[in-house]
Amino acid sequence: MYVTATESRVLARIFGLLSEDMGERDVREAVGNHLLELLGADYYASFVWQEATKTFGKAVFLNMDPKNVANYDAYYQYHDPITFKLQARREATLVTWERRRAACNFPSCAAHRKPRRPSWRRPHPA
Repeated sequence: MYVTATESRVLARIFGLLSEDMGERDVREAVGNHLLELLGADYYASFVWQEATKTFGKAVFLNMDPKNVANYDAYYQYHDPITFKLQARREATLVTWERRRAACNFPSCAAHRKPRRPSWRRPHPA
């Protein structure tokens, strides 16, 4: 894995946050902001497993429509084909995803542009 100097600084800030005396919700939100930067992500959501109700709750989300989070809360958490499989493994597991584009206007397609740095985040689309 290649980590740039900028990514290394973001990771350091995340580790620093984890050692601060902050409430659970506050630390999840602060870490989420840094994860958005580190991963170049558009959205962030964090949920906590509620053993008593067997559901995910205490949502913290960034850049997301609250209606989408409510949809997850009402339906998708009960119809998720992967989370419980990963949770049962109890170890780090490589998970990849591939974004399909409806129309690809190669070479202007963002998926076909030369990356600025080695990409360990997403596999190149086929």
